[in-house]
Amino acid sequence: MNARCWGVWAGLWLAGCASQAPAVSNGERAGSAGIEPSRASGSVVGVAGKAGSAAAGHTASTPGAVAGGSSGTAGGAALAAASGTSGALSPQGTAGRPQPAGLGGSSAGAAAGAGAGTGTAGAAETGVADRAGSGAGTGSPAGAAAQAGSGATSGGFSPVYRIPLRVHVAQSELTDAELSTTFDELNRIWLAQAGVCFEIEVTESDENRSDGFDFRYTAGRIPGASNANGLTQNAHAIWSIDHPQLNDAPNPVMTPTARTTAHELGHALGLAHENPPPSTDCAKPCHCVERDDDCDDYLLRSGTKGFFISPPEVEIARERAARVALPDRAPLACEAPKQNR
Repeated sequence: MNARCWGVWAGLWLAGCASQAPAVSNGERAGSAGIEPSRASGSVVGVAGKAGSAAAGHTASTPGAVAGGSSGTAGGAALAAASGTSGALSPQGTAGRPQPAGLGGSSAGAAAGAGAGTGTAGAAETGVADRAGSGAGTGSPAGAAAQAGSGATSGGFSPVYRIPLRVHVAQSELTDAELSTTFDELNRIWLAQAGVCFEIEVTESDENRSDGFDFRYTAGRIPGASNANGLTQNAHAIWSIDHPQLNDAPNPVMTPTARTTAHELGHALGLAHENPPPSTDCAKPCHCVERDDDCDDYLLRSGTKGFFISPPEVEIARERAARVALPDRAPLACEAPKQNR
């Protein structure tokens, strides 16, 4: 997966750029899993060859562009985003790997990157641009979203499932600014790739909701999982440490806390780990292996900064999300987090 999806964030990325779920085994492990401290990625990464035609209700509007928030350029990937600003592209890129969709750029439609790629057309499924062509696309840093807009994009998914999420911070030392960045990236990961977002309320109370999910941050260690970055025990016992330590990925997130939060909520939405052999802790089937993807780029890979959600995982997560989402399916995105502390 060679398209870096986070070219937005108000133009700040010009360099450098976690219903029920199974219990303790679905924590994002640290320490015993050999997870290293996070490392700087060094640059804005991510372009690829042409994306091509679309499936599952999407329409390709121009060659190398996929409508509905999927990526696709001639040698560059520009992705629809939760922000109205344009998504910049990296001068690096290699065609032939799947592209995560809709996580940078405009609120409406796909983008036309100014790249020099000559790859053959690929295909898009459920809002995610799939394999790019065989050409070695070299994108241009001038590539950007073709359209600017406001609000978040659902990546072409309908309906959008909005899930109530109460975030408990009594044990956390995260600042309001850190939480804001975390929640913004969390909802970008899930909304654009799966049409799921979280209606977040922040509280210092320990009282759980009766619906939706409850998530807790801690500045210390997670009770009963001292070496874990995150843990999902059930819908109302989901955890992350304030500052997870994650290995790098070819296409990393900006914020490790957002990644571990999105990872653990993936477990709450029914997804299993994507840890390839020799590990035995992988979904059956192991989607990243079946699709011949780089597993380190997957959101459900333990202990990395990857954020990709594959089409089979999207199907599972949306089916679970439909059971716990708010009944009003008209909104296309979630509201800003509410601070109740």
